[in-house]
Amino acid sequence: MTDSTERQAKSRQSRTKAGGKQIAVMLDAEARVKLEAWVAKGFSIAQTVNRLLGKNVDVIIGAASSGVTLSTLDLVTSNGVLQISPANTSPELTTAPDSGLYWRTAPSDVLQGAFVGSLVLQDGYTKVAIMSLQDSYGDGLNANVTKAITEGGGEIVANVVYDPKSADFSADVAKIKAAGPEAIVLIGFDESAQIITELVKQGIGPNVS
Repeated sequence: MTDSTERQAKSRQSRTKAGGKQIAVMLDAEARVKLEAWVAKGFSIAQTVNRLLGKNVDVIIGAASSGVTLSTLDLVTSNGVLQISPANTSPELTTAPDSGLYWRTAPSDVLQGAFVGSLVLQDGYTKVAIMSLQDSYGDGLNANVTKAITEGGGEIVANVVYDPKSADFSADVAKIKAAGPEAIVLIGFDESAQIITELVKQGIGPNVS
């Protein structure tokens, strides 16, 4: 690891005291893939959490990714440590066993999905295609957008769940194009830029008549 990389890694993880409590800030170094500095050094997510717990922290802030939190929630809360996320939206976390030790400040995808679905229908589109990444965030939001649109009188003409690590999304986009949707709901992260480029290339992207 270079000096600059190590400095960046350290900036993603911090530990402080508030009211006599030890607080560990657990942010994703890269959403869904890395978890802060220790993961960047080759440790697994579980090893990272165990290192934080080994510092006798009382509170862990994070992770940003719902999938990461779901995979570590039992480990954190079973040790009597409070876990707070500013970004988790997966509906699975609403009923996940947590002994009252898990909090989040972002609303569930049940709310976001209802809003997105109603917005699409309000704009006059009833034949809708959905493309979503395959993880807890994508699956949860996909399900709730689908529910809102179908219950509102719309139709999901294509529902494509893709691998966010894929190097080529042309086949996924082709499935969307073949369905002839009036609107496309894309649920993704950084790879969305590549998907939108492919949508435009195939003639169904933004600003393409």
